[in-house]
Amino acid sequence: AMPRPLRYIYINLYNNNLTDAGMEAIARGMRGEFSQLRQVHVHGNEIGDAGFAALAAALPPTLKDLDMSTNQCGDVGMVAVVEALSRCTELDHLDFHLNRVGAAGFAALAEVLPRCPNLKQLLAYMNPGSADALALVVIKALEADFAFNKVDCYDIGLSEAVHQQL
Repeated sequence: AMPRPLRYIYINLYNNNLTDAGMEAIARGMRGEFSQLRQVHVHGNEIGDAGFAALAAALPPTLKDLDMSTNQCGDVGMVAVVEALSRCTELDHLDFHLNRVGAAGFAALAEVLPRCPNLKQLLAYMNPGSADALALVVIKALEADFAFNKVDCYDIGLSEAVHQQL
């Protein structure tokens, strides 16, 4: 019943007990209608892989800020999100702390991170990891004067060798 096209630039769904089914329904409504969308915040819900895969399919390339922290996202959802973010050339903030992202999700992000030159904040802490691949890319980015102003990657299952490099 809402007028089209929707011209939202910010969607905030903090702490709404949103599940996969709810995120899938919202994502269906977002497809193709959010050409000006810049920020999506879904912090503090119960969204898992299916919900994040649906959200990923609806994310526009104009996205600058994605906060998907404190949810139930695992590797499948993270890989889908990272694939979508690879088209978001203006992305400057990514927060996925306190989820269930493992080695495959971190590896996917590590592959895409070098193509995100505007990323300033990366908050990945308190995921099971292992995140060695991501940590090594972050180290290289910092050595190359990447534009980070905040990187929180503690408690992500780093190996001792990579932890020493940091």
